[in-house]
Amino acid sequence: MANPGEMIYIAVDELEGHFGPSKTDALARDSEAHFLEQLVEVAYEAAWNRDIKAVFISGPTSSGKTTFSQRLGSAIHLFGRKTVTISLDDYYHKTLQTYDAQGRPDLESISTIDVDLMVDHFQKLLDGKEVGIPTYDFASRSRVFVDEKKIKLNEDMVLIVEGLHGLSAEVIGRLPKDEVLGVFVCPWATLVDDKTLLEAWQIRQLRRVLRDSHSRGTSPLATLDYWPVITLSESVLFEDYLHRADYFVNTVIPYEFFVIGPLAALALKKDLDRLKKSGPKPISPLTESGQFADLALAIENAQYLIDVGERLPALDPSFVPPMSILNEFIY
Repeated sequence: MANPGEMIYIAVDELEGHFGPSKTDALARDSEAHFLEQLVEVAYEAAWNRDIKAVFISGPTSSGKTTFSQRLGSAIHLFGRKTVTISLDDYYHKTLQTYDAQGRPDLESISTIDVDLMVDHFQKLLDGKEVGIPTYDFASRSRVFVDEKKIKLNEDMVLIVEGLHGLSAEVIGRLPKDEVLGVFVCPWATLVDDKTLLEAWQIRQLRRVLRDSHSRGTSPLATLDYWPVITLSESVLFEDYLHRADYFVNTVIPYEFFVIGPLAALALKKDLDRLKKSGPKPISPLTESGQFADLALAIENAQYLIDVGERLPALDPSFVPPMSILNEFIY
């Protein structure tokens, strides 16, 4: 089992003490360097242990799995082994089957993924066979296969698999243990002042609010309205998946509060303003009925995140370097 270590407590006054042209630059460099140190440790093991044929990257939503997988592939390549990356999202079933009592679709359950097809593909790849990997079209909710996504692992290649359920017993648990490496990524930190301002899960909320609004066309309020489904899923899976990981990588980037916090607050505030103009029945694309499951709770959570975000000094997103994991959420 990977050890997440002690929760990192980040104090607002200490952060504000780093705010300023040279001080903030130093904080950013230190933050990014610490993240890269963790990544390089995993890459070194994956590259130098020739028994390892695949690395599975798991972790809760908005932990940075996609960017971590990309950066890990580059680092392994620098150590002399080529990589190919697969996303578990491409193995979604064609239709969603379950909803909670308020009509929210359960997009987090492993039942939404064609596990048998996925594991069959992974085992064939580990055996050196060629496999046609699907691509999932979220708009039409269908899987398609194209010739361009036929993959075969050469003797010295490493398969990188990114997705929430990669560390499940149904996936990594069915593959040869000595051939696979498990990595659990998560921002493991708390923002504090004279009280706790943001728990680790709220850091991920800020990240996902931004990502969903600019890359998935989902309003910030709709993201918050969907969050109970995420909470339920993570409460069941977190310890189990962490237990199967060989490494834990803390993806919190301390200066992100200067970027993600104010940006998410602005997005949420704009959404609340739109709500006031739209009338009593706003539309949510994340429920079966198209109506919010619990609009009052979503508004309450939004206002809290706005209050926290607006009290933090703001950094322009252009300050974030191109290699940062934060770009997954702000662009």
